[in-house]
Formats: sequence, C-alpha cells, structure tokens
Amino acid sequence: MEKIKFFIILLVFFLSGCTEFLGVYRAQFVTQQEFSTNDIYYKVDIYPSEVYPGEELKIRFRIIAKKDLENVKIKIIDPCLFNTAYLEKSLGSLRKGMKKTATFRLKAEEVYMPTNCRIKFGIEYDSSIKFIQDVVVLSSTEYRQREESGTLSEIEISSVREPSSVEAELTFSEAQPLKENRKIQIFIQYKNIGDGIVKELSNVKITFPSNLEIESCSGYKKVNGYWKLSESLKFYNGETQKAVCKATTKANTPVDIGKILIEGKYKYEFEDYITVKILRG
Repeated sequence: MEKIKFFIILLVFFLSGCTEFLGVYRAQFVTQQEFSTNDIYYKVDIYPSEVYPGEELKIRFRIIAKKDLENVKIKIIDPCLFNTAYLEKSLGSLRKGMKKTATFRLKAEEVYMPTNCRIKFGIEYDSSIKFIQDVVVLSSTEYRQREESGTLSEIEISSVREPSSVEAELTFSEAQPLKENRKIQIFIQYKNIGDGIVKELSNVKITFPSNLEIESCSGYKKVNGYWKLSESLKFYNGETQKAVCKATTKANTPVDIGKILIEGKYKYEFEDYITVKILRG
C-alpha cells in the first residue's frame, strides 16, 4: 500500500513537471493595479504577464462600489500593440457594496523585438455630493447676553458630508453664531479631492434655512424654494470658482438653528496604465 502511494505521488510530480517543461502551465492572473477612493475600489489583473504575437491577453477589472454609482464604464483608451473588438464595457448602476467584474480580451500584434507595452484604460462613473452645514442665528438679546458671559462658543455647530471625490466647502463672512439682522456673505466652492478628473458637475441645488433671507447667489437661480446651479461648473487646479451668496440673518427664536443643504451630481474618471511584455515570435 505504501508503495502505491509513493508511485502516485511520483506520478503527480512527474506530470506537473512535464506540463511546466512543455509550456502548458502558466501563472494565473497577475495583479497590475489596485486603487481605492471615497467612491470606488478597483483591481486590475492580467493573464498572462507576457505574450507572444497572436496570443490573447486577458485584462480583468474588479470593481466594488463604496457608494451608489451610476453609468459605470470601463474603457481601453490606448490598446498599444494589441487588437480588440471591444474598447468599452458598461456595468450600469452599482449600489453601495456591489461588486462587478469585466474582462477584455486583446490579441498581441507582431513585433520585431521584445516590447513593453503600456495599455491605457479609464474607469468612468456618475456619483453625488451631499453636504449639510448648521447655521446658528441668535436674537440681539441672546447674542449680547452670551457675548457678555463669554458663552458664544458653547453653542455646538456641526457639518456633515457624504464621503465623495468631490466635496462642497462653505464659509461665512462672519464667524458663527451669527447675530440677527446682519448682512452677510456665504462663499460656496467645490473641490476635487480624488486622483481622477471631474468631467462634469451639474444638477447642484442649495436649500437655505428660514433663518437666512437670501438676496442673491452668483451662478445660481431660485427655483421652487431652492437655489439651482445655472450651468455646469469648471474645475481649475482641482477647484471651482467661489460662488457668493448675499443674505440677511433672521432669528425666529432666541437660538435659531437651521441647516444649509447642498446636493449635486458629478461625472468622474480615472485614467491609468498597465504594462504587458510582448515577446518576439
């Protein structure tokens, strides 16, 4: 019985050695890129890492949505010295936590010497921003009493933002808490905090609380109780130009706490490379 086991082990070892020697065996998928942002995680694997002219290269993209994403697309922007029938694959909409895989098959062209080929790809999707900022307005009496007692800073003022590659930033011309019946300015700006490109920022709307009487907002128009962005914003050096909103503060109660809500949509794209070696045929 022991001799039979020995011969079985020897046979398996011999066969595995033969397949490697004959070139039948090849390594499995090799990870070329792995990246994570506030919006998405992706991993790019290739098989094999080296190909001969006429051989097929497989590029596998594995995507995990870290928030709700729409119109997710993967593109081969520059196939280098490879031919492929499909340069784009659509993954549709992905809910937060969803995983999807897409595989491209490319055929290597003829080369006259071993060549390292850089294949450029892009991952594109639509996502959203959401930002909430507290606005605290005090009545004149409340403000004076707190100012005299040194308790103005004891009022908790918070902001909440949904993690994303594009963030809204909001500042006031005066420090909070604000005093009623004051003319103030509110500055609104958007920043690209990711490593990709903001292709478009649109459908942005701002809802102001009742303790702010808004007179105007540059680049926005008032529609059904909120202020809507008039046209898509452009990013320069990773940020947009600041919008200025002019407002008058109002206190409906001694300590009037309201919230500014900013919501919007953006189109985002990553571009990167993978490197594959084409051997001489």
